[in-house]
Amino acid sequence: MGKSAVSGIVSRRDLNEEIAKVAYELYRDRGMSNGHDFEDWVRAEKIVMERYAKIEDEDEALAASVVNKRLIAGKRTKKVSR
Repeated sequence: MGKSAVSGIVSRRDLNEEIAKVAYELYRDRGMSNGHDFEDWVRAEKIVMERYAKIEDEDEALAASVVNKRLIAGKRTKKVSR
């Protein structure tokens, strides 16, 4: 899932804030040692983007399930109508 796909879910500002929070958590979990800000940001960005990819995958699976149920229901309705 690219950044452009995420833009339909969350604003760029909100995305940056979420990445910053995760990067800070990584910094804190590492004992607040300095000099790893870039690595923390890149890792945090990956974590956040994977979260949104998972959400998108779940949404697609749900949509496919709904479509399949409607198709099955439609076939049942046609059989009963005849």
